[in-house]
Formats: sequence, C-alpha cells, structure tokens
Amino acid sequence: MRILITGASGGIGGAAVLRALEDGHEVYAHGRDASRLAGLAERDAEVITGDLATEEGLSALSSRFDRAPLDAVIAAQGVPGGGAIDSFTDAELRRVLEVNYRSVVRLFRALRTGALQAGSRYVVVASQASLRSEPYDAVYCSSKWAALAWAEAQRKIEGDSGVRIRSLCPGRTVTPLFDDAMASFAAARGLSLEDFTADTLELIPLRRFASATETAESALFLASPDPRPAVLAQTGGEVPW
Repeated sequence: MRILITGASGGIGGAAVLRALEDGHEVYAHGRDASRLAGLAERDAEVITGDLATEEGLSALSSRFDRAPLDAVIAAQGVPGGGAIDSFTDAELRRVLEVNYRSVVRLFRALRTGALQAGSRYVVVASQASLRSEPYDAVYCSSKWAALAWAEAQRKIEGDSGVRIRSLCPGRTVTPLFDDAMASFAAARGLSLEDFTADTLELIPLRRFASATETAESALFLASPDPRPAVLAQTGGEVPW
C-alpha cells in the first residue's frame, strides 16, 4: 500500500508511520518538525516537511503526488485546544480551527484531482471530542466536530464509487498533545495534574489511556481497502458511541 501520513512528527501520526513501515508499506511521512521526522527517515519513510495550514505547504505536498496516486491518506495533523475559552487569543482560536479542521478539508481537495483515485482511502483522525462535548475543551471539540461532520458529508458525496472516507474517533491517547491537554484541563479546574488524571481514569471502563501505537493501528485498519466502518470510536468505553 502506498500511503501518506500527515502529522507524522506528532504522536499518533509518527506511530502510524512506524507501524505502516513494519507492515511493509511504502510510506510518505509529512509533518512540521524536521528533527522528529529525521528518525522516521532512518526507518526508510520518505519524509516531507511543511505546514498544511499554509498555502505554500499545501501546494508543495499536493504537487508531489500529482502523477503518483496514493492508496491511502491518514490525516493525523492536529494541535491542542484544551482550556478555558477566555484563555485563548483570537490567533490561537484560528490556529486550532485551521489545523484541526480546515487543513483536513483543504488537503483532501488538493489531493482529490490527482493523488486520490476512486477506491483510495482518506482517513480523518478526529477524536472522541467529535462525539461528545467536554468541559473546558470547547475550542478543540468544535474543531473536531467540524472535521467529523465534513467527513460524513463528503463520504455521502463520494458514494460507493469515489474515495472511501473514514473517520477515527480515538479516546484519550498518550501523546505530547495529550499531555498538553491534560495539563490545560487540570489548570482550568484548579486541580493538580495527578488528581485530574485519577479522576479522568475513573471515567474510562478500561481504567487506562490508549497508547499511540494502539490508536495508530486503528487508523491503519481504516486505511485498508477492505470493508471498514465509516466511523470507528476507539474510546475504551468512555464514549459508548
């Protein structure tokens, strides 16, 4: 399988690259942090550095695949957005929506005329925050709700003969983004990180957080050409959707 994974310098995207390489796929790893991508290049991923929230970064990536169709794309780019709403500047609000929602749509549109063919898979890494609102997480939730809503609408447009759009809604997964979010939630509630973590684990029937590898494996499951759910909620039971 020839697969592009964005957000590869982050936790879930990076883990997806490693698992895809282990499975023998031809992997293109895209991200903003060149130093983190260097380790993936050493594992034989072809790395591409850029920012999908910019026109230049988007154009450079899409032109790379104009004449080289992809079997699958895992759109795993994302930024944190946890915390009280009044703690965000206007620029920060725009950045969360730009990366978590608009870049997902714009990437699809840029690749749809060349790299994505009928039968290709486009996997949107959304969140359990796409399925249930969370206190002190309005900015992140709204960005992920938008991404999931777009994916569902576009899936119906593509139909059975177009690109197969699938969405992953993972629960709390241990990544640098997750660590930032947990710290923001704890601060907004006036709790220590340790106390907030203990309270959060009580909400999850499995009583643990997912690893980045587990969530990455779910994304690769959806990237398969075989029949797959349109939406997969991997939440440990916290959101029974």
